Amino acid sequence: MSEDLGSQVKKDSEAAWAVLKDGAKTAWELKMALKITHTRLHLALGALVERGRISLTSLEGTFKIEPLEPSSEAEPIPFRTNRPKIAAQ
Repeated sequence: MSEDLGSQVKKDSEAAWAVLKDGAKTAWELKMALKITHTRLHLALGALVERGRISLTSLEGTFKIEPLEPSSEAEPIPFRTNRPKIAAQ
């Protein structure tokens, strides 16, 4: 992952986590609150799922996103940098 993309995903994930402090949201509500593209939202959600911070539940064509930790004790989201690169073949 390029440094720019990694920092963008981190920024979007932290912003999404801040919005979720107020409670569960649908993917659409979160997208509108963050004012980001669908792709950026999905990358941020993937990062939060990977870290065990949120749960996703299918809900009538969208997802319900719920925080899994008490929002008052949330720590900054760590990002791994030692992932293998995937090259196009």
